[in-house]
Amino acid sequence: MPSLPTLPKRPWQHHVTLALALAALAVAGLMLFDQMDWLDLAATGQAKNSGWRYLLGAGSALLALTVLLMLMFGRGVSTWLAPGVALLGLGELIARKGSPLDLWVFQFMQGQSLDLPEAMPPFAALALVLGGAAMSLHLLSGPRAWRSLVVALAGSMLAAVGGATLVGHALGQQVTAGWGMAVALAPAAGAVVLTLGTLLLALAANEHADAGRGAPAWLPVPFVASAAALTVVLWAGLRERELFYLGDNARVTIADLRAAISLELQQQTGALDQLARSWGEKGLPPLAARDFDAERHLAAAPGGRTLALVRPDYITDDWFFPRAGNEALLSFDHAKDPARLLTFRLAAAGGHAVMSPVLALADSSPGFIICAPVPATREIRRRQDPARPPRIVALTANALQSDRDQSAAVGMDGFITKPVKLEEIAAAIRRLFPPVETP
Repeated sequence: MPSLPTLPKRPWQHHVTLALALAALAVAGLMLFDQMDWLDLAATGQAKNSGWRYLLGAGSALLALTVLLMLMFGRGVSTWLAPGVALLGLGELIARKGSPLDLWVFQFMQGQSLDLPEAMPPFAALALVLGGAAMSLHLLSGPRAWRSLVVALAGSMLAAVGGATLVGHALGQQVTAGWGMAVALAPAAGAVVLTLGTLLLALAANEHADAGRGAPAWLPVPFVASAAALTVVLWAGLRERELFYLGDNARVTIADLRAAISLELQQQTGALDQLARSWGEKGLPPLAARDFDAERHLAAAPGGRTLALVRPDYITDDWFFPRAGNEALLSFDHAKDPARLLTFRLAAAGGHAVMSPVLALADSSPGFIICAPVPATREIRRRQDPARPPRIVALTANALQSDRDQSAAVGMDGFITKPVKLEEIAAAIRRLFPPVETP
């Protein structure tokens, strides 16, 4: 009895490749029809209002379909699908701001227009170019060993990139998922690229098995590529954390330095204010005592260079310390510099020391000044003519009773608070200069 014809026996690599082609087709379909939200497509800040994810799903589905048709029916029509996938990826690489095809696909899939399409992540577009080009070369006639090597190299690179991308997202390393690009590879896109890479590796193994040889020469390539990609992931992650740590330490150091400088300036401002009040309440000390106070003040003020008295017309008085090297201060007109003039006026209006912004000093070097008003009431009282004592009225924004008591203690005859009212000024004048009755 004659035996029935049987189908040729296929190696197990063929069945594995067929299963992976179906799996890749299913994953690409999920990407194409927007069913991969469970992988958090927007984890890298990529909004879902873009058409590139549909193109990536469509290109991946065409690539998987190419492998499937080739396994089932031979080359035939599959020869024309692979170059289309490569051209699709190449077009997305060229149109970095989003191609017109992105707009059309998004409008077709979502039923709405899109003004500013997002560009496909570079590594996703490269995956389509690399996969399509490798399959195009594989479908050409040539030695099986050469064809399987090309497909194995492409599959190793895609699997390494896709797997490392997923690892990077799992470890929370966005810099790794982006591979140094401005647009990162989303988790769903990484899964698609990993699936395509695995499919190409299985196809290369199946091609080698059909040749009937032993272990393929390219067998170490996937492991080397994966190890290299994971090394990049770990290095980039450690580098990112190192930079964050260094940046954080730098911020803390800068904040500490800023606080220390601010505290030192506050102390210097307070010390000068106290010295000015002491000279105002007790009267200007003799020249020798004045030099002694100035030397002691500058010794306790890091960065302090000169101490000088300035007249009400903003001209430096004859006294300043030290005199050596500061001859430029003699009769120096502070009113010529708007920043200096404003500092003097703020100090006089507020009744306390005020620090200026950075300005040019008398010797033209950059720096700043601290102005502290010297209360002049005691000095005026000390020099006044007993027969004709002047009348002094305090005009200030400080309205506490302690301020009134302090004004009276230094010899002032009246006290008016801001904002000034004409009625209060008139009342103060009437108190100080009562009308004199004439016979």
